[in-house]
Amino acid sequence: MAGFVKRPCAYCGGRGRMANMGIMPVWKTCVVCDGFRFVLTPNSFVKCQYCGGIGRRRTGAAFRYLVRCKKCRGTGWTEPLLLTGHQ
Repeated sequence: MAGFVKRPCAYCGGRGRMANMGIMPVWKTCVVCDGFRFVLTPNSFVKCQYCGGIGRRRTGAAFRYLVRCKKCRGTGWTEPLLLTGHQ
C-alpha cells in the first residue's frame, strides 16, 4: 500500500491564496490546494519535470502569462518517468 506525503502547494507557494494581477490586488483562494496550503501526493511522486516543480507554465501567446501545469495540475509533483531500455 502506497503512503502519502503532505507537501507544500507549488501553485500558490504554500500560501493558500493567490493575488490577481490587477492594479489593486485581490486575494483569492488557491484553486489547487483550496486554501489548505499543502497537497497530498503518493510518496513515490517527484518534482514535475514539465514545469520544474513550480506548478505553472508560460503560454506561447502574444501576452505571456502563467497557467497551471497540465502534467502535475499545479501541485508541482508527478509520477516519476519510467525509462525502459531497448533490448
